[in-house]
Amino acid sequence: MRFFFSVLLTIICVFGCKDEENKIYIQSAKDQSLAEVITMDVFEEVLTIAPTYIINQAYTEDTNIIITSSPLLNDPAYPKTISIDYGTGIVGTDGKTREGKIKIKINSGTVLKEDLEIEFDQFKSGGVVVPDGSISFIYDIDTNNITYYDVTLNGTGLIFISANGTMKWDGSFKIKRASGENTPSIKDDIFKLSGNTIGVDLSGTSYTAATYIDHTIDFNCNSVITAGSSKITPYGKAQHHLDYGTGSCDANAVIQLSSENEKNFNFQ
Repeated sequence: MRFFFSVLLTIICVFGCKDEENKIYIQSAKDQSLAEVITMDVFEEVLTIAPTYIINQAYTEDTNIIITSSPLLNDPAYPKTISIDYGTGIVGTDGKTREGKIKIKINSGTVLKEDLEIEFDQFKSGGVVVPDGSISFIYDIDTNNITYYDVTLNGTGLIFISANGTMKWDGSFKIKRASGENTPSIKDDIFKLSGNTIGVDLSGTSYTAATYIDHTIDFNCNSVITAGSSKITPYGKAQHHLDYGTGSCDANAVIQLSSENEKNFNFQ
């Protein structure tokens, strides 16, 4: 009898584990996408606001945003820290609500063609708070004269806090300009993103993420990511394929374990 129950327990465990392996897990993919979208959105804000502010010593497109410089702009000393303050909530021209501050350390005043360090100070976007931490964007040009940035999440990475919990994100990636460099507006710029990051999603599950097909970062799209794919491996689960599609600005993605086992989800 004891042997029978032992065999039964083994069978249950085997089939239970197999069912778990075949079950699609969406949370890590959703949170990875969220972190990437917020980070790239902040990068866009910096490249939109800071150059105009430095050239004109004012940013008139949205006078609700408070922008300051330390040292002052008329002081020749560098580096400078530019602070973009959204206060307790400002709805931008793109319809997104942002709060708190982002700060940018610049070394020459060119902004669009230099290394940048972006720091978060209780920044909030779409209900998600990034309380602190910083990201380094190291500017360079490759042998084909194409602009790119090596991006590193500094220290122990970033924390994202929402009503559903806390997410952690760390690692590094590259964003390479695909088009738009010859126009004054960042809105028509497209970058290709690739790299490897790790995280702990809102459910407390750790995961790894590796780009499979470079993500298309389109700054004319509110959901930012419009194409590309990654391999997402949540701890204790099978590797998932995350597919953002081929160019639609709809914030829809597909998470897949096999061609017969997939789910759609929205990441905005």
